[in-house]
Amino acid sequence: MRIRFTIAHELGHYILHASVLKQISFSSTDEWKIAVQQLPEHVIKRAEKQAWIFGAAVLMPRHLVINELKNMRPLIDAASEISTVSGEIIDYVAPKLARKFDVSNSAMIKRIKGMETDIFSV
Repeated sequence: MRIRFTIAHELGHYILHASVLKQISFSSTDEWKIAVQQLPEHVIKRAEKQAWIFGAAVLMPRHLVINELKNMRPLIDAASEISTVSGEIIDYVAPKLARKFDVSNSAMIKRIKGMETDIFSV
């Protein structure tokens, strides 16, 4: 599971940040690490967030996640009888979705929350 997301994430860096990567010259992993450490922290954080979003979109496309949430409507309704806290419901359904998409529970939780979709209204 983890390796799939890591590959998708790194592919995101390669595609989204190709112009930056071309500007950095390095011939070893150590040189790469030094070059990256010289970048401003906000640039690194933004690049990591973009690559995460890319990886999530590749492995957990929004429309497919929403379709699966719709299919899980009875489960969401049953869980909402116990708790009306959206985060608790997400924590409950995420493992089932994570297995379907072959990603980690934490990646699925982050994806659902990042989509800003009200799971009670899908």
